[in-house]
Amino acid sequence: MQRILVYGAGVGGERLLEEMRINSEPYSLVAFVDKRIGGTLKNGVDVIFPEDIPKYDYDIIFVATLDTSVPDTLVKQFKVSPEKINHSRYFNSVEISVRIRALERFKDLCDIYNIIGSVAEVGVYQGDFAKHINRCFPESKLYLYDTFEGFSDKDVLKEENKQHVKAYSHYSNTTVDLVLSKMPNRENVIVRKGFFPDTAIREDETYAFVSLDADLYAPTYEGLCYFYPKMAGGGVIFVHDYYAPEFTGVRKAVTEFMRRTEIAISPIGDFSTISIMKPYCISH
Repeated sequence: MQRILVYGAGVGGERLLEEMRINSEPYSLVAFVDKRIGGTLKNGVDVIFPEDIPKYDYDIIFVATLDTSVPDTLVKQFKVSPEKINHSRYFNSVEISVRIRALERFKDLCDIYNIIGSVAEVGVYQGDFAKHINRCFPESKLYLYDTFEGFSDKDVLKEENKQHVKAYSHYSNTTVDLVLSKMPNRENVIVRKGFFPDTAIREDETYAFVSLDADLYAPTYEGLCYFYPKMAGGGVIFVHDYYAPEFTGVRKAVTEFMRRTEIAISPIGDFSTISIMKPYCISH
């Protein structure tokens, strides 16, 4: 079990630890790090000042704050090895929580305006967002599209920054069984394992909600081409990683689709996702 320090003894640190506990992750908390309240205890755990970090034996520091300067400060001022710092975990946790809230509020709109249809996600990875789609739309069929083996070589070849994209090999760390184990309404889940859009069997479906989280140009563009015509009036597509500097193909795909189809895009308030809504008219 890895020994960890958590930088941030406030709500952020508590939420990160609770998430780890729920997921039964192999970490043991050594101490919190907090420049404001160092020298105290929190739930029986030491809260130390950043300058005290070298006195402790640990494997990883999880940074539970959105202050992007913290990792650099830890390295330069407190001589922490960069390999021992994980800032993305909390950053991503906050991001997905915003996406979940946006999803829940969209489901409210579906109920108010009777927007009906199936739901889907392209780019499932370990199912952490898909489970919330399944929860919010308990009666709807949920189609999950993924290779479950990481990025396809055919898609990577179409990326401008191929070498950088190849660094995300950990996306293969998933299985269909793992994803299905997280689904609260598993009986409504239909898994399409393999290369998208080849796995997009032409079902006669109308969709209320779709999440495109494929990270790359080709599956994002193909996803827009496939799903947008099938969206119900008022239906929404979330496109993740539109703002992500490491996945430039996503914005390229959206921009090209905008050139051929009249759509409007809008950010949802997290760090990387935009939404596309199919026009909806209320009959008088």
